[in-house]
Amino acid sequence: MKHKAMDKPGIIYTFYSYKGGVGRSMALANVAALLAKWGLRVLIVDWDLEAPGIERYFEKYTPDISEQRKKTPGVVDIIRSFHQGTEINWRNCLLQVFPFGSEYPVSVLSAGKDHTGYVSNLQGLNWEILFNDSQLGNYLEIIRKEWIAEYDFILIDSRTGITDIGGICTIYLPDILVLFFTANQQSLEGVIDVINRARMARNRLPFERNFLIGVPVPSRDESMTEYERAREWRKIFAAKLADLYQNWLHRDKTPEDALNILRIPYIPYWSFGENLPVAEEGTDDPKSIGYSYKFLAGLLANGLEWDKALKGSRYLFISQIKKEPVTIRQDAARVFISYAKEDAAMARKLSDDLENSGFPTWFDEKDLLPGQNWKKIIQQVIKECDSFIILLSDRSVSKRGFVQAEQKLAYDVMDQMREPGIYLIPVKINECEVPPRLEELHSVNLFPDYKKGLKQILRALMALTDPNFQFGTPLVSFFRKSS
Repeated sequence: MKHKAMDKPGIIYTFYSYKGGVGRSMALANVAALLAKWGLRVLIVDWDLEAPGIERYFEKYTPDISEQRKKTPGVVDIIRSFHQGTEINWRNCLLQVFPFGSEYPVSVLSAGKDHTGYVSNLQGLNWEILFNDSQLGNYLEIIRKEWIAEYDFILIDSRTGITDIGGICTIYLPDILVLFFTANQQSLEGVIDVINRARMARNRLPFERNFLIGVPVPSRDESMTEYERAREWRKIFAAKLADLYQNWLHRDKTPEDALNILRIPYIPYWSFGENLPVAEEGTDDPKSIGYSYKFLAGLLANGLEWDKALKGSRYLFISQIKKEPVTIRQDAARVFISYAKEDAAMARKLSDDLENSGFPTWFDEKDLLPGQNWKKIIQQVIKECDSFIILLSDRSVSKRGFVQAEQKLAYDVMDQMREPGIYLIPVKINECEVPPRLEELHSVNLFPDYKKGLKQILRALMALTDPNFQFGTPLVSFFRKSS
Protein backbone atom coordinates (compact mmCIF):
# COMPACT_ATOMS: atom_id res chain seq x y z
CA MET A 1 0.00 0.00 0.00
CA LYS A 2 1.25 3.48 -0.92
CA HIS A 3 2.12 5.57 2.15
CA LYS A 4 0.72 9.01 2.88
CA ALA A 5 2.63 11.86 1.30
CA MET A 6 2.12 14.09 4.36
CA ASP A 7 3.00 13.30 7.98
CA LYS A 8 0.11 15.34 9.40
CA PRO A 9 -3.47 13.98 9.64
CA GLY A 10 -5.47 13.94 6.44
CA ILE A 11 -8.19 16.46 5.61
CA ILE A 12 -11.81 15.49 4.99
CA TYR A 13 -13.57 17.58 2.38
CA THR A 14 -17.30 17.08 1.87
CA PHE A 15 -18.52 18.13 -1.57
CA TYR A 16 -22.06 19.38 -1.03
CA SER A 17 -24.80 21.03 -3.10
CA TYR A 18 -28.29 21.96 -2.01
CA LYS A 19 -29.65 21.15 -5.47
CA GLY A 20 -28.64 18.43 -7.90
CA GLY A 21 -27.33 18.99 -11.41
CA VAL A 22 -24.58 21.40 -10.43
CA GLY A 23 -21.60 19.18 -11.38
CA ARG A 24 -20.58 18.37 -7.80
CA SER A 25 -19.73 14.69 -8.34
CA MET A 26 -17.87 15.40 -11.57
CA ALA A 27 -15.79 18.04 -9.80
CA LEU A 28 -15.00 15.64 -6.98
CA ALA A 29 -13.86 12.90 -9.36
CA ASN A 30 -11.60 15.27 -11.32
CA VAL A 31 -10.11 16.82 -8.18
CA ALA A 32 -9.42 13.35 -6.77
CA ALA A 33 -7.66 12.30 -9.97
CA LEU A 34 -5.38 15.36 -9.86
CA LEU A 35 -4.54 14.96 -6.18
CA ALA A 36 -3.53 11.36 -6.84
CA LYS A 37 -1.46 12.45 -9.84
CA TRP A 38 0.39 14.85 -7.55
CA GLY A 39 1.48 11.91 -5.38
CA LEU A 40 -1.13 12.17 -2.62
CA ARG A 41 -3.14 9.36 -1.08
CA VAL A 42 -6.79 9.95 -1.89
CA LEU A 43 -9.97 8.24 -0.71
CA ILE A 44 -13.36 8.93 -2.30
CA VAL A 45 -16.42 8.07 -0.22
CA ASP A 46 -19.75 7.87 -2.08
CA TRP A 47 -22.25 8.98 0.57
CA ASP A 48 -24.82 10.06 -2.00
CA LEU A 49 -26.64 6.86 -1.07
CA GLU A 50 -29.90 7.58 -2.87
CA ALA A 51 -28.16 8.44 -6.15
CA PRO A 52 -24.88 6.47 -6.05
CA GLY A 53 -22.35 5.87 -8.79
CA ILE A 54 -19.27 8.09 -8.37
CA GLU A 55 -17.13 5.18 -9.60
CA ARG A 56 -18.57 5.54 -13.11
CA TYR A 57 -16.35 8.58 -13.73
CA PHE A 58 -13.41 6.18 -13.79
CA GLU A 59 -14.83 3.44 -16.05
CA LYS A 60 -12.74 4.53 -19.02
CA TYR A 61 -9.56 3.95 -17.00
CA THR A 62 -10.71 0.96 -14.94
CA PRO A 63 -13.18 -0.82 -17.28
CA ASP A 64 -14.32 -3.46 -14.78
CA ILE A 65 -15.11 -0.99 -11.98
CA SER A 66 -18.89 -1.48 -12.27
CA GLU A 67 -18.46 -5.25 -12.04
CA GLN A 68 -16.21 -4.80 -9.02
CA ARG A 69 -18.88 -2.76 -7.26
CA LYS A 70 -21.47 -5.52 -7.74
CA LYS A 71 -19.45 -7.83 -5.49
CA THR A 72 -17.74 -5.36 -3.16
CA PRO A 73 -19.46 -3.99 -0.02
CA GLY A 74 -19.77 -0.25 0.46
CA VAL A 75 -21.17 2.35 2.87
CA VAL A 76 -24.68 0.85 3.16
CA ASP A 77 -23.29 -2.63 3.74
CA ILE A 78 -20.81 -1.39 6.36
CA ILE A 79 -23.49 0.45 8.35
CA ARG A 80 -25.98 -2.40 8.01
CA SER A 81 -23.38 -4.89 9.26
CA PHE A 82 -22.49 -2.61 12.17
CA HIS A 83 -26.15 -2.50 13.20
CA GLN A 84 -26.34 -6.31 12.99
CA GLY A 85 -23.22 -6.70 15.12
CA THR A 86 -21.06 -8.18 12.35
CA GLU A 87 -18.72 -5.35 11.45
CA ILE A 88 -17.06 -5.20 8.03
CA ASN A 89 -13.58 -3.67 7.83
CA TRP A 90 -13.88 -0.71 5.45
CA ARG A 91 -10.38 -1.42 4.11
CA ASN A 92 -11.73 -4.64 2.59
CA CYS A 93 -14.39 -2.67 0.72
CA LEU A 94 -12.17 -0.39 -1.34
CA LEU A 95 -12.22 -0.21 -5.12
CA GLN A 96 -9.07 0.99 -6.86
CA VAL A 97 -9.19 3.23 -9.94
CA PHE A 98 -6.28 4.53 -12.02
CA PRO A 99 -7.14 7.70 -14.00
CA PHE A 100 -3.45 8.50 -14.61
CA GLY A 101 -2.01 4.97 -14.60
CA SER A 102 -1.16 2.38 -11.98
CA GLU A 103 1.34 4.69 -10.23
CA TYR A 104 -1.45 7.06 -9.16
CA PRO A 105 -4.31 5.03 -7.65
CA VAL A 106 -7.46 6.49 -6.14
CA SER A 107 -9.31 4.47 -3.50
CA VAL A 108 -13.11 4.46 -3.74
CA LEU A 109 -15.52 3.41 -1.02
CA SER A 110 -18.75 2.97 -2.97
CA ALA A 111 -22.28 3.49 -1.69
CA GLY A 112 -22.74 -0.27 -1.49
CA LYS A 113 -22.97 -3.48 -3.47
CA ASP A 114 -24.77 -2.74 -6.72
CA HIS A 115 -27.38 -5.50 -6.79
CA THR A 116 -31.16 -5.86 -6.58
CA GLY A 117 -31.11 -5.71 -2.78
CA TYR A 118 -29.35 -2.34 -2.56
CA VAL A 119 -32.53 -0.22 -2.35
CA SER A 120 -34.17 -2.39 0.30
CA ASN A 121 -30.92 -2.44 2.32
CA LEU A 122 -30.79 1.35 2.22
CA GLN A 123 -34.46 1.79 3.09
CA GLY A 124 -34.02 -0.62 5.98
CA LEU A 125 -31.59 1.71 7.73
CA ASN A 126 -33.32 3.66 10.52
CA TRP A 127 -30.93 6.54 11.14
CA GLU A 128 -32.62 7.67 14.35
CA ILE A 129 -32.22 4.23 15.91
CA LEU A 130 -28.69 3.90 14.54
CA PHE A 131 -27.58 7.11 16.26
CA ASN A 132 -29.64 6.96 19.45
CA ASP A 133 -29.57 3.24 20.23
CA SER A 134 -26.67 1.75 18.30
CA GLN A 135 -24.14 4.57 18.85
CA LEU A 136 -23.42 5.00 15.14
CA GLY A 137 -21.78 8.34 15.94
CA ASN A 138 -19.03 6.63 17.95
CA TYR A 139 -18.49 4.11 15.16
CA LEU A 140 -18.20 6.85 12.54
CA GLU A 141 -15.68 8.66 14.77
CA ILE A 142 -13.46 5.56 14.82
CA ILE A 143 -13.63 5.22 11.04
CA ARG A 144 -13.00 8.93 10.60
CA LYS A 145 -9.79 8.73 12.65
CA GLU A 146 -8.62 5.75 10.61
CA TRP A 147 -9.25 7.60 7.35
CA ILE A 148 -7.26 10.69 8.31
CA ALA A 149 -4.44 8.49 9.61
CA GLU A 150 -4.11 6.56 6.34
CA TYR A 151 -5.01 9.12 3.64
CA ASP A 152 -3.88 12.64 2.81
CA PHE A 153 -7.30 13.64 1.52
CA ILE A 154 -10.74 12.12 1.93
CA LEU A 155 -13.36 13.46 -0.49
CA ILE A 156 -16.97 12.72 0.43
CA ASP A 157 -19.73 13.01 -2.16
CA SER A 158 -22.77 14.11 -0.15
CA ARG A 159 -26.49 13.76 -0.58
CA THR A 160 -28.21 16.95 -1.73
CA GLY A 161 -30.81 18.86 0.30
CA ILE A 162 -31.38 18.59 4.05
CA THR A 163 -31.49 14.94 5.13
CA ASP A 164 -30.16 12.60 7.83
CA ILE A 165 -27.70 11.18 5.33
CA GLY A 166 -26.59 14.68 4.31
CA GLY A 167 -26.17 15.57 7.98
CA ILE A 168 -23.55 12.85 8.41
CA CYS A 169 -21.59 14.37 5.54
CA THR A 170 -21.98 18.00 6.60
CA ILE A 171 -21.90 17.71 10.41
CA TYR A 172 -20.14 14.54 11.62
CA LEU A 173 -17.42 13.85 9.10
CA PRO A 174 -15.94 16.91 7.40
CA ASP A 175 -13.17 19.33 8.25
CA ILE A 176 -14.25 21.59 5.39
CA LEU A 177 -17.37 21.87 3.23
CA VAL A 178 -16.90 22.53 -0.49
CA LEU A 179 -20.19 24.17 -1.45
CA PHE A 180 -21.39 23.97 -5.04
CA PHE A 181 -24.19 26.20 -6.26
CA THR A 182 -25.51 27.88 -9.40
CA ALA A 183 -26.90 31.30 -10.25
CA ASN A 184 -30.28 31.02 -8.61
CA GLN A 185 -31.48 31.98 -5.15
CA GLN A 186 -32.60 28.47 -4.13
CA SER A 187 -29.20 26.99 -4.83
CA LEU A 188 -27.29 29.87 -3.22
CA GLU A 189 -29.41 30.32 -0.11
CA GLY A 190 -29.62 26.54 0.30
CA VAL A 191 -25.87 26.11 0.79
CA ILE A 192 -25.74 29.09 3.16
CA ASP A 193 -28.55 27.60 5.25
CA VAL A 194 -26.91 24.16 5.35
CA ILE A 195 -23.52 25.36 6.58
CA ASN A 196 -25.20 27.51 9.25
CA ARG A 197 -27.22 24.49 10.42
CA ALA A 198 -24.12 22.28 10.35
CA ARG A 199 -22.11 24.74 12.45
CA MET A 200 -24.82 24.89 15.11
CA ALA A 201 -25.19 21.10 15.17
CA ARG A 202 -21.41 20.56 15.48
CA ASN A 203 -21.43 22.56 18.70
CA ARG A 204 -23.52 19.77 20.22
CA LEU A 205 -21.27 16.92 19.10
CA PRO A 206 -19.52 14.92 21.84
CA PHE A 207 -16.38 14.93 19.68
CA GLU A 208 -13.81 17.66 19.23
CA ARG A 209 -14.15 19.52 15.94
CA ASN A 210 -12.60 22.67 14.56
CA PHE A 211 -14.73 25.52 13.27
CA LEU A 212 -16.46 24.36 10.08
CA ILE A 213 -15.16 26.26 7.05
CA GLY A 214 -17.13 26.57 3.82
CA VAL A 215 -15.51 27.02 0.40
CA PRO A 216 -18.04 28.46 -2.09
CA VAL A 217 -17.67 27.17 -5.65
CA PRO A 218 -20.05 28.62 -8.24
CA SER A 219 -20.64 26.03 -10.95
CA ARG A 220 -22.17 25.98 -14.41
CA ASP A 221 -20.70 29.46 -14.83
CA GLU A 222 -21.60 31.01 -18.18
CA SER A 223 -19.34 34.07 -18.19
CA MET A 224 -18.13 33.22 -21.67
CA THR A 225 -21.63 33.42 -23.17
CA GLU A 226 -23.58 35.65 -20.77
CA TYR A 227 -20.86 37.97 -19.58
CA GLU A 228 -22.96 40.77 -18.10
CA ARG A 229 -25.49 38.58 -16.31
CA ALA A 230 -22.73 36.37 -14.93
CA ARG A 231 -20.98 39.47 -13.63
CA GLU A 232 -24.18 40.64 -11.90
CA TRP A 233 -24.54 37.27 -10.19
CA ARG A 234 -20.92 37.31 -9.04
CA LYS A 235 -21.74 40.55 -7.21
CA ILE A 236 -24.68 38.78 -5.55
CA PHE A 237 -22.45 35.83 -4.61
CA ALA A 238 -19.79 38.17 -3.19
CA ALA A 239 -22.31 39.99 -0.99
CA LYS A 240 -24.13 36.94 0.33
CA LEU A 241 -21.06 34.76 0.82
CA ALA A 242 -18.70 37.40 2.23
CA ASP A 243 -18.68 35.81 5.70
CA LEU A 244 -17.75 32.39 4.31
CA TYR A 245 -14.81 33.84 2.35
CA GLN A 246 -13.59 35.79 5.40
CA ASN A 247 -13.07 32.54 7.30
CA TRP A 248 -10.24 31.41 5.04
CA LEU A 249 -9.41 33.89 2.26
CA HIS A 250 -6.32 36.04 2.81
CA ARG A 251 -7.18 39.51 4.10
CA ASP A 252 -5.58 41.07 0.99
CA LYS A 253 -8.11 39.28 -1.20
CA THR A 254 -11.79 40.04 -1.64
CA PRO A 255 -14.69 37.69 -2.44
CA GLU A 256 -14.68 39.26 -5.90
CA ASP A 257 -11.03 38.24 -6.35
CA ALA A 258 -11.90 34.67 -5.42
CA LEU A 259 -14.96 34.55 -7.68
CA ASN A 260 -12.90 35.69 -10.67
CA ILE A 261 -10.88 32.48 -10.44
CA LEU A 262 -12.64 29.90 -8.26
CA ARG A 263 -15.64 28.95 -10.41
CA ILE A 264 -16.46 26.04 -12.68
CA PRO A 265 -17.46 27.00 -16.24
CA TYR A 266 -20.31 25.36 -18.08
CA ILE A 267 -18.89 23.54 -21.12
CA PRO A 268 -21.73 21.74 -22.99
CA TYR A 269 -19.36 19.13 -24.45
CA TRP A 270 -18.65 17.73 -20.98
CA SER A 271 -22.31 17.55 -19.97
CA PHE A 272 -22.76 14.18 -21.72
CA GLY A 273 -21.90 11.13 -19.65
CA GLU A 274 -19.36 10.79 -16.85
CA ASN A 275 -16.05 12.38 -17.81
CA LEU A 276 -12.62 13.29 -16.49
CA PRO A 277 -11.59 16.35 -18.53
CA VAL A 278 -8.39 16.66 -16.48
CA ALA A 279 -7.24 13.38 -18.00
CA GLU A 280 -8.87 13.66 -21.43
CA GLU A 281 -8.02 17.24 -22.46
CA GLY A 282 -5.58 18.35 -19.78
CA THR A 283 -5.52 21.43 -17.58
CA ASP A 284 -3.43 24.01 -19.46
CA ASP A 285 -6.09 26.07 -21.26
CA PRO A 286 -7.36 28.85 -18.92
CA LYS A 287 -10.77 28.65 -20.58
CA SER A 288 -11.13 24.91 -20.04
CA ILE A 289 -13.04 23.16 -17.28
CA GLY A 290 -9.93 21.11 -16.49
CA TYR A 291 -8.05 24.31 -15.68
CA SER A 292 -10.76 25.25 -13.15
CA TYR A 293 -10.64 21.80 -11.59
CA LYS A 294 -6.87 22.11 -11.28
CA PHE A 295 -7.14 25.40 -9.41
CA LEU A 296 -9.74 23.92 -7.05
CA ALA A 297 -7.55 20.85 -6.48
CA GLY A 298 -4.54 23.10 -5.81
CA LEU A 299 -6.51 25.14 -3.31
CA LEU A 300 -7.63 22.03 -1.42
CA ALA A 301 -4.17 20.47 -1.59
CA ASN A 302 -2.66 23.62 -0.07
CA GLY A 303 -5.10 23.78 2.83
CA LEU A 304 -6.98 26.77 1.32
CA GLU A 305 -3.85 28.94 1.16
CA TRP A 306 -4.80 31.12 -1.79
CA ASP A 307 -1.36 32.35 -2.78
CA LYS A 308 0.08 28.85 -2.74
CA ALA A 309 -2.76 27.67 -4.96
CA LEU A 310 -2.05 30.52 -7.39
CA LYS A 311 1.66 29.84 -7.53
CA GLY A 312 1.41 26.07 -7.65
CA SER A 313 -0.12 25.81 -11.11
CA ARG A 314 2.36 24.70 -13.75
CA TYR A 315 0.87 25.40 -17.14
CA LEU A 316 3.02 27.51 -19.44
CA PHE A 317 6.09 26.96 -21.60
CA ILE A 318 7.88 30.22 -22.39
CA SER A 319 9.60 29.07 -25.55
CA GLN A 320 10.58 32.49 -26.82
CA ILE A 321 12.50 33.25 -23.60
CA LYS A 322 13.93 29.92 -22.45
CA LYS A 323 13.17 26.51 -23.88
CA GLU A 324 12.25 24.72 -20.67
CA PRO A 325 9.07 24.40 -18.60
CA VAL A 326 8.50 27.35 -16.30
CA THR A 327 5.75 28.36 -13.93
CA ILE A 328 3.70 31.51 -13.98
CA ARG A 329 1.07 33.09 -11.80
CA GLN A 330 -2.62 32.57 -12.42
CA ASP A 331 -3.26 36.15 -11.30
CA ALA A 332 -1.41 37.48 -14.37
CA ALA A 333 -2.61 40.79 -15.84
CA ARG A 334 -5.58 40.54 -18.22
CA VAL A 335 -4.90 42.30 -21.52
CA PHE A 336 -7.23 43.97 -24.05
CA ILE A 337 -5.80 44.34 -27.57
CA SER A 338 -7.13 47.21 -29.71
CA TYR A 339 -6.29 47.24 -33.42
CA ALA A 340 -7.47 48.29 -36.88
CA LYS A 341 -8.77 45.47 -39.06
CA GLU A 342 -5.84 45.98 -41.45
CA ASP A 343 -3.52 44.97 -38.60
CA ALA A 344 -5.46 41.85 -37.59
CA ALA A 345 -2.61 39.45 -38.42
CA MET A 346 -0.22 41.23 -36.05
CA ALA A 347 -2.90 41.48 -33.36
CA ARG A 348 -3.51 37.75 -33.65
CA LYS A 349 0.22 36.96 -33.37
CA LEU A 350 0.65 39.22 -30.34
CA SER A 351 -2.42 37.72 -28.66
CA ASP A 352 -1.05 34.20 -29.17
CA ASP A 353 2.39 35.13 -27.85
CA LEU A 354 1.02 36.84 -24.75
CA GLU A 355 -1.28 33.90 -24.01
CA ASN A 356 1.63 31.51 -24.47
CA SER A 357 3.55 33.64 -21.98
CA GLY A 358 0.85 33.32 -19.36
CA PHE A 359 -1.09 36.55 -19.86
CA PRO A 360 -4.76 36.06 -20.81
CA THR A 361 -5.84 38.38 -23.60
CA TRP A 362 -9.21 39.60 -24.78
CA PHE A 363 -9.11 39.56 -28.56
CA ASP A 364 -12.37 40.00 -30.45
CA GLU A 365 -11.65 37.29 -33.05
CA LYS A 366 -11.46 34.60 -30.37
CA ASP A 367 -13.59 36.00 -27.55
CA LEU A 368 -16.66 37.59 -29.15
CA LEU A 369 -19.47 35.07 -29.58
CA PRO A 370 -22.22 35.09 -32.22
CA GLY A 371 -25.24 37.06 -31.07
CA GLN A 372 -23.42 39.08 -28.42
CA ASN A 373 -23.83 42.86 -28.28
CA TRP A 374 -20.24 43.56 -29.26
CA LYS A 375 -20.30 47.25 -28.31
CA LYS A 376 -21.46 46.55 -24.76
CA ILE A 377 -19.09 43.61 -24.34
CA ILE A 378 -16.08 45.64 -25.52
CA GLN A 379 -16.99 48.56 -23.26
CA GLN A 380 -17.28 46.24 -20.28
CA VAL A 381 -14.03 44.40 -20.96
CA ILE A 382 -12.08 47.64 -21.38
CA LYS A 383 -13.36 48.82 -17.99
CA GLU A 384 -12.34 45.57 -16.29
CA CYS A 385 -9.06 44.66 -18.00
CA ASP A 386 -5.72 45.26 -16.28
CA SER A 387 -3.93 46.49 -19.38
CA PHE A 388 -5.00 48.04 -22.67
CA ILE A 389 -2.63 47.52 -25.61
CA ILE A 390 -3.25 49.62 -28.70
CA LEU A 391 -1.53 48.64 -31.95
CA LEU A 392 -0.40 51.71 -33.88
CA SER A 393 0.42 51.60 -37.60
CA ASP A 394 0.50 53.98 -40.56
CA ARG A 395 -2.93 52.57 -41.40
CA SER A 396 -4.60 52.80 -38.00
CA VAL A 397 -3.54 56.30 -36.88
CA SER A 398 -5.11 57.94 -39.91
CA LYS A 399 -8.45 56.14 -39.52
CA ARG A 400 -11.52 57.24 -37.60
CA GLY A 401 -13.78 54.60 -36.13
CA PHE A 402 -13.79 51.79 -33.58
CA VAL A 403 -10.12 52.01 -32.61
CA GLN A 404 -10.53 55.66 -31.62
CA ALA A 405 -13.69 54.86 -29.66
CA GLU A 406 -11.82 52.13 -27.78
CA GLN A 407 -8.97 54.56 -27.11
CA LYS A 408 -11.40 57.08 -25.61
CA LEU A 409 -12.77 54.45 -23.22
CA ALA A 410 -9.22 53.53 -22.23
CA TYR A 411 -8.38 57.20 -21.62
CA ASP A 412 -11.40 57.44 -19.30
CA VAL A 413 -10.23 54.40 -17.32
CA MET A 414 -6.69 55.78 -17.09
CA ASP A 415 -7.96 59.19 -15.93
CA GLN A 416 -9.93 57.53 -13.13
CA MET A 417 -6.93 55.59 -11.81
CA ARG A 418 -6.14 56.67 -8.24
CA GLU A 419 -2.42 56.15 -8.66
CA PRO A 420 -0.25 56.50 -11.75
CA GLY A 421 0.68 53.14 -13.16
CA ILE A 422 0.90 51.00 -16.26
CA TYR A 423 -2.44 50.60 -18.01
CA LEU A 424 -2.41 51.87 -21.60
CA ILE A 425 0.54 50.57 -23.63
CA PRO A 426 1.05 52.04 -27.12
CA VAL A 427 2.67 49.48 -29.43
CA LYS A 428 3.97 50.54 -32.85
CA ILE A 429 4.05 47.83 -35.48
CA ASN A 430 5.62 50.05 -38.17
CA GLU A 431 6.83 53.62 -38.55
CA CYS A 432 3.95 55.99 -37.81
CA GLU A 433 2.98 59.11 -35.90
CA VAL A 434 1.81 58.61 -32.33
CA PRO A 435 -1.49 60.36 -31.49
CA PRO A 436 -0.96 63.42 -29.24
CA ARG A 437 -2.65 61.94 -26.16
CA LEU A 438 -0.36 58.90 -26.35
CA GLU A 439 2.88 60.85 -26.74
CA GLU A 440 3.19 61.17 -22.97
CA LEU A 441 3.33 57.39 -22.65
CA HIS A 442 6.45 55.40 -23.46
CA SER A 443 5.68 53.25 -26.51
CA VAL A 444 6.99 49.88 -27.61
CA ASN A 445 8.22 49.06 -31.11
CA LEU A 446 7.54 45.61 -32.54
CA PHE A 447 9.73 46.48 -35.53
CA PRO A 448 12.32 45.79 -36.70
CA ASP A 449 12.96 43.41 -33.76
CA TYR A 450 9.66 41.76 -32.78
CA LYS A 451 11.14 39.62 -29.97
CA LYS A 452 12.77 42.61 -28.32
CA GLY A 453 9.48 44.52 -28.38
CA LEU A 454 7.59 41.50 -27.03
CA LYS A 455 9.98 41.26 -24.08
CA GLN A 456 9.35 44.92 -23.27
CA ILE A 457 5.60 44.29 -23.22
CA LEU A 458 6.06 41.22 -21.02
CA ARG A 459 8.12 43.21 -18.53
CA ALA A 460 5.35 45.81 -18.27
CA LEU A 461 2.72 43.12 -17.71
CA MET A 462 4.88 41.40 -15.11
CA ALA A 463 5.13 44.68 -13.21
CA LEU A 464 1.32 44.77 -13.16
CA THR A 465 1.15 41.20 -11.84
CA ASP A 466 3.83 41.67 -9.17
CA PRO A 467 4.27 45.14 -7.63
CA ASN A 468 7.69 44.02 -6.36
CA PHE A 469 8.94 43.19 -9.86
CA GLN A 470 12.13 45.08 -10.69
CA PHE A 471 12.62 46.08 -14.29
CA GLY A 472 16.18 44.78 -14.24
CA THR A 473 14.96 41.31 -13.27
CA PRO A 474 15.59 38.62 -15.93
CA LEU A 475 12.33 37.30 -17.30
CA VAL A 476 12.98 33.68 -16.36
CA SER A 477 13.71 34.72 -12.77
CA PHE A 478 10.25 36.24 -12.58
CA PHE A 479 8.61 33.07 -13.86
CA ARG A 480 10.54 30.96 -11.35
CA LYS A 481 9.35 33.07 -8.41
CA SER A 482 6.05 31.27 -8.45
CA SER A 483 7.43 27.75 -8.59
